[in-house]
Amino acid sequence: MTSAVRLYTDEIHDQFSYWATWLPASRIRLGDLGLVRNRVFSPQTSLADLGVSFETQRSEVLNLQHATRDSVRATFQSAAASQIIPQIPQGKAGVELAFSKTGGIVFVVKDGRQRRIRNLDAIGLKLLEFIQQGDVDREYALVTHVVDAAAATVLISGSSEATFVTSADVDFQAGLLDLASTSAHFSRVSSKNLETEVIANQGATPLFKLAGFKKGGWFWGSPKVTPLGFAADDDPGDLDDLTPAETDPELEE
Repeated sequence: MTSAVRLYTDEIHDQFSYWATWLPASRIRLGDLGLVRNRVFSPQTSLADLGVSFETQRSEVLNLQHATRDSVRATFQSAAASQIIPQIPQGKAGVELAFSKTGGIVFVVKDGRQRRIRNLDAIGLKLLEFIQQGDVDREYALVTHVVDAAAATVLISGSSEATFVTSADVDFQAGLLDLASTSAHFSRVSSKNLETEVIANQGATPLFKLAGFKKGGWFWGSPKVTPLGFAADDDPGDLDDLTPAETDPELEE
């Protein structure tokens, strides 16, 4: 059976072209350096720890939402409407999510901003020096982009009969996007067969991108972006062959 982390990272990459943080509530920092194993990035050190400064650029506000196609049914109840969700009383707002497949995903980012490292050329050369000196593992990947969210919600079903019901203090006027609202004051009513349940987690970093070193002809900052790969376990070759590469994740077969 395909693991939850593989299903999740595959689907989120297909939708947004980012790595997905696992576990979803984990924190990833811009400039972190570490290993990628089985789709999980494990920070080991950082540019800050190495005394390397970098320039950053921040994007406009991002609101992101995704539900697995044809696999998630959402029923919304407003406070002023009749009761349509049996577990939520009339006069109370709420939502019921019903999943029809194992590994169905609901993913929401509220008020997110992407931050990225701007001076990658200079950082790449500095990291190459550290690797050649033996101060940084050649397999380490660098976090070059991070999406910081005011709040994020991630639900992953553990069966084809998974359900989630929560009440809220405000109506879901923006639909699923309001599942990551920091002012909704959610109160979980019931949860069944969910593999992962993260609701309106504040300060989350649910998405990020990486750069790394590989063998033969990869160039940091090249207009031609070369995938790093989720596993990041290819033979990096001799140190003299190492060149830096700006990358997005590549899905495993």
